[in-house]
Amino acid sequence: MAGTGHGSGKRPTRRAATPRTGAVRTGARGTGARPGAGPGRSRATASGAARKANAAQVATERRTSRGVLRVVVLASIAVLLAVTLVPTLRSYLRQQGEIESLHQKVAQQRTDVAQLQREQARWNDDAYVMQQARERLKFVKVGEKSYTVIDPKPDGKSLTGGGVPTTSGPDQPWYGQLWQSVRAADASPAADGPPAAK
Repeated sequence: MAGTGHGSGKRPTRRAATPRTGAVRTGARGTGARPGAGPGRSRATASGAARKANAAQVATERRTSRGVLRVVVLASIAVLLAVTLVPTLRSYLRQQGEIESLHQKVAQQRTDVAQLQREQARWNDDAYVMQQARERLKFVKVGEKSYTVIDPKPDGKSLTGGGVPTTSGPDQPWYGQLWQSVRAADASPAADGPPAAK
């Protein structure tokens, strides 16, 4: 006590050292489980691979279902547009055809109107009116004489029993054509006689 320079106190107790032998060390190293080694790791790897495969399969199915859904939606939109637009397009084409035919009709009517306007302008001329009165109505001026040849080239077929021509030319006046048709209607068909036998 006097020899020690320290105060009297408790001595620190030493820990009991564990014997370190080569067998224990080797056994500990050989059989000790390292993280990620041994059968636990193989099980974890297999379950992780299965999870990844399942996740990939689910992702593929989702992509496929989304693709099918998109195709169905696009097809339904296309059908809806077709149902909506086909009658409208048909009526549009029909109306375009009607418009084209009306344009042609208007062009033809404009041609007719232009021709009638030219004819009307001719009828405003006194000389043309006098010419038409001479040709159509056989009018003559005071002191003039008018001669009308009824049938310049008579033949046997054009005359009936009374000597009335059955045909009338376009140069005859309307009243002459009317009178000739009345006389031809009054003529008996027996005057022509039966057709000659061969």
